[in-house]
Amino acid sequence: MRRNAVGVMTSAWVLVEPTRRNEGLDTMNYAEAGAMRRGWTSMTDDQWDALDVERGAVPKDGQGDLFDAELPLAAAANAAAQRPNKKHGQAADAASRLMKAIRPDGD
Repeated sequence: MRRNAVGVMTSAWVLVEPTRRNEGLDTMNYAEAGAMRRGWTSMTDDQWDALDVERGAVPKDGQGDLFDAELPLAAAANAAAQRPNKKHGQAADAASRLMKAIRPDGD
């Protein structure tokens, strides 16, 4: 941090070595731009407190686990395997093979 010619404190990213990368600066700039776009840079303390109460509360219905959800492809293959399909027997057979590949234990 240093003062510019007008006397305002400014920060500048100075590379220690010219060959070093600057992801730190990129990340800081993206975060600052996002905060400005969302209006977080001009929020009052009361607004921050309200946001904290809103976001800090436990949701009514708990958030599910990513790995507990059934994949849409597996659900479609399971549905196709369960319904009899004379016209598309090969498709149903392919769906059942896919289900066996996705869930070999049959869960």
